[in-house]
This record gives sequence, C-alpha cells and structure tokens, in this order.
Amino acid sequence: MTGFEHHLTEAGERVLVAGRAVTLDVLTASFAPLTADERATLLGLLRRIGSPADAS
Repeated sequence: MTGFEHHLTEAGERVLVAGRAVTLDVLTASFAPLTADERATLLGLLRRIGSPADAS
C-alpha cells in the first residue's frame, strides 16, 4: 500500500494563518475578564477533567 501525503495550497496556508489570528483574538477577548489567578485556576480544572481518571 502506498502512503499519501497531504499539503495545503498557498491559498490554504493563507486561510490557516488568518484563522489562527481570529482564534487568538476570540480567545483573548473571551478570557480577558479573568485575572491571571483565575485563568490559572481554570487551566488547572480543565486539565483535571481532561485527563484520565485516577485508577486508585
């Protein structure tokens, strides 16, 4: 079986870069009301619910 390689076109690369900029803007605006400590707490909680349950 032959493997396939996928590549973005130049237009696709431009769309990807633009999309990343929009994402950054949205995330920045979404979390701006939180203090640094609140963001750190949120990150810790999200990591906790996103990790496998404790086996003990």
